[in-house]
Amino acid sequence: MISFIIIGRNESWKLTKCLVSVYKTIYSNNLKDCEVIYVDSNSSDDSIKRAQAYTEIKIFMLTGEYNPAIARNIGANESSGDVLFFIDGDMEIVETALYSFYSEMSGLKYPFCSGNFRNIECIGSDKNLSRLYYKNLKNRFDYTVGGLFLINRKLWNAAGGMKTIFRKSQEIDFGLRLAKKGFFLYRLSTVLANHYTINYNSPGRKWKMLFNKDQLYGRALLYRMNLLNIYTYRRLIRNDFTLVVLASCILSVLILKDFKIILFYLLPVILRSFFKNKFKLGSLLSGILYFTLRDIQQFLGFFLFWPISPRKITYEKIY
Repeated sequence: MISFIIIGRNESWKLTKCLVSVYKTIYSNNLKDCEVIYVDSNSSDDSIKRAQAYTEIKIFMLTGEYNPAIARNIGANESSGDVLFFIDGDMEIVETALYSFYSEMSGLKYPFCSGNFRNIECIGSDKNLSRLYYKNLKNRFDYTVGGLFLINRKLWNAAGGMKTIFRKSQEIDFGLRLAKKGFFLYRLSTVLANHYTINYNSPGRKWKMLFNKDQLYGRALLYRMNLLNIYTYRRLIRNDFTLVVLASCILSVLILKDFKIILFYLLPVILRSFFKNKFKLGSLLSGILYFTLRDIQQFLGFFLFWPISPRKITYEKIY
């Protein structure tokens, strides 16, 4: 049995697209043994009403503290399938793609797997959509995962679900912990979903994530809690090599008592900002400031950022 577990908060029209695509996937693949679960993180819009338009669905609403990790854990606990298909509420499943991952006859083809997805930028409504883009991936084993994946229940239970202390990046922590145990995500090049989102590289979103602590969860806390995981260092070098340089320079300053060493940090920051922004001077200077502030924040956060795990996790079945 496969359980489609959708999580969301204030997804509005995106949730409708998601649900329509899930039921199309069920019908086009002629799935008989399946269930659909929607876990809502206390939405203030019409998301619940949109979900209630479907009769064959279980709806749960978080009434206490909430984040995506809590929602996914509750969805898994309330599900019955031996295969869990986690879907974010802003994703639209490609109905013809499921057979590459799962069929009722053969079950889940890989214990932990995901696919490619198209990012569709949207602002406000389904009428205001812009750039469509996705990476041309090859089938490969990976050690991190996003909000779209299928997993064998036994493997989910072996990992203990997701850590609710992570307000953000809980799925990346989940993938790293499984990789440490020797279980890797198999990512197929097959496009499995359309993702209606805002560009993560947009200046407004980057600065917002810097000041609302999202980056601290996705970097400082993630690296500290997976400090003894070799795959953490691969991610650190790939995504935050300037942070590595900053830490090395600070350590050298403490040892050698020469503050000029910190100037060596500026070169990789300038180069990183240059390749991100090319010849746009304003964007280049903004990028240098952004990466510098982010690296300083993450370095300090590694030692000083100690969030408290959610203490009041309550929910109710409303449909």
